[in-house]
Amino acid sequence: MSVVSKEKSMPEPYFFESYPNGDCKENEGSLCLKLHVYPRPLDVKMVYWIEGTEIRVETQQYNKSGTFVTKICTIEQLMNSNVIVNHELKIEFEIVFMKPHAAKMPLAKKGKTVAAVYALIKSNEPDFTIVVDKKVIMVHRNFISLISPVFRAMLEHDTIESRTNRVNISECSFKVVKDVIDFCYGRRLKADTIDEIMQDLVFADMYCMSGVLKCLSKLLIKQLNKENFISIVEHAWTYSSDTLKKACCKFFKSNHVALALTQEFCELDSEISLVLQSSL
Repeated sequence: MSVVSKEKSMPEPYFFESYPNGDCKENEGSLCLKLHVYPRPLDVKMVYWIEGTEIRVETQQYNKSGTFVTKICTIEQLMNSNVIVNHELKIEFEIVFMKPHAAKMPLAKKGKTVAAVYALIKSNEPDFTIVVDKKVIMVHRNFISLISPVFRAMLEHDTIESRTNRVNISECSFKVVKDVIDFCYGRRLKADTIDEIMQDLVFADMYCMSGVLKCLSKLLIKQLNKENFISIVEHAWTYSSDTLKKACCKFFKSNHVALALTQEFCELDSEISLVLQSSL
C-alpha cells in the first residue's frame, strides 16, 4: 500500500473502515471503504485499485466532517475477479490530502446578508407622497406598486393620484400607515402590542399587501394566548383571514376547556363559535 501527500506531513490520526456489503442501503451489494481523517475539513483525492483486475476507482471529495466513503466495486464484480486468496483481499490505494478550496470552506461567521430595501434604493429620490392626518410619507412609486396591487392599479391608470403623485389616506392613522410602509422598506416594525399589530394588519389588508399580511399574521399567531384569543378570533373573522382562522381553531382545540367557560366566548358570534367547536 502507498500513501502520497502534497502536504508536509500526513494528517493524523486517519484510519479506514471496510463494509463488504455497503455502508448504507443505497450502497448495499457493494464493497465500500470509509476513510476517517483528522484534522478537518480537507479535500481528499483518492485512488483505489485491486491488482490483477480492471477495478480502479478515482474520486475527489470534500467533507467538513472528515469522513469519506468510496464504493470500490459490486460484490458480483469482486467474486468474478478471483482475487480473494485465503479469505483475504488486497486493496491498494493512493491518497492526496489537500487544503480545501476557499469557496468550499464554511463561513467563520454568518453576518447579516440581506440588505434592507431602503438601504438599496436610498440614492433614488422618492417620487410619490402619502398624506395621512396632514402628515407626509414619501415613497417610491415603483416600489409601492410592487407591494400593493391597489397602489399599482391607482398609479398605472389615469387617476388623480397618478397625475399628482399624491394620495390621501383617511381610513388609518399616520402611525399605522408609517409603520407598515417602513416595514415594507425593511425597517423595524414599531407595533409591539396585539392591538397595534392588528391595526397594521387592517391597513395591509385594505391595500392587499399579501407579503405584509403573511408576516404580521405569523407574528400575531406567535402571541396567541388565552387572554387575547377572542380579540384575534374577531379580527380573523372580520377580515376573513384564513391563516388566522386556522391558527385560532388549532389553539381552541388545545385549550377549549378553559376558553369555552369564559364570558367572552359565550358572547362570541354563534357562527364563529360553531366553527371553533367543529374543530374539536
